[in-house]
Amino acid sequence: MKKERLFNIVLIVLVSLFVLSFIVIPLADKSSHLYIVTSGSMEPSLNVGDIVYVKDCGASKVNIGDVINFHREDEKYTVTHRCVDIIEKGNETFFKTKGDANEDNDTALVSEKDLIGKVPYANVFGHTIYAKVPRLGYLSYFVHTKLGFFFLVLMPGYTLIGMEAYNIFSVIQNKACTKNGYTLYKSKKGNYFFARKSENGEPVPLPEGYEITEGENGLPFLKKSAEEGELEMAVCPNCKGVFYYEKIRGVRKIKCVYCGNMVRINA
Repeated sequence: MKKERLFNIVLIVLVSLFVLSFIVIPLADKSSHLYIVTSGSMEPSLNVGDIVYVKDCGASKVNIGDVINFHREDEKYTVTHRCVDIIEKGNETFFKTKGDANEDNDTALVSEKDLIGKVPYANVFGHTIYAKVPRLGYLSYFVHTKLGFFFLVLMPGYTLIGMEAYNIFSVIQNKACTKNGYTLYKSKKGNYFFARKSENGEPVPLPEGYEITEGENGLPFLKKSAEEGELEMAVCPNCKGVFYYEKIRGVRKIKCVYCGNMVRINA
């Protein structure tokens, strides 16, 4: 059961990385509000690989000290630097900018026409916290490498396909259904139950119209796929074993699937 849970955790992580790589990160690359930091000019405030949120704002909303995002070279790329001065020329506003890690100011002024917005921030216990997700942008670069493509695309994809193919093959072969190390059995009276090992029933595939659900105790049990379920839980007073059975009208006792002791049930 531990191996299956570990496998499921690894699979969830891989699928999550896949979703981040091909849904969240591309949106960050193209969105007018999310940008990936590609240089260390703003360290330590913004680090390479951070994804920053840029809030739209006009020139009148920018103050000296704000971190602003703007276009460079006819919108070929964007830059996120700190505004160190605001200059009025005629009817137009310009911003003098500088990277926190740079010794000198940027050589070119930023026109209000090139302004995209500014990075929101909050002061918490004397520290300035910017609207960013640390280092997540590295995932965007990794996925474009051969190794990243293999781990984040091919492996999750083939794993999911393999699991589905195995399930389909099991159904075709009429193999017994297993979950967390438990096997699905059916007694001579028609009761379905999960057990580690049982002599009171025959291993069977998942019955039509049912699905497997895992309880809070980690034990699997059957439930109707549609409408309400018709299963009851039984606890053996002899061995304290817990199992689930399909209700049959008129049947008041059922054998414990673990020790064989008769257990009184609700008819």
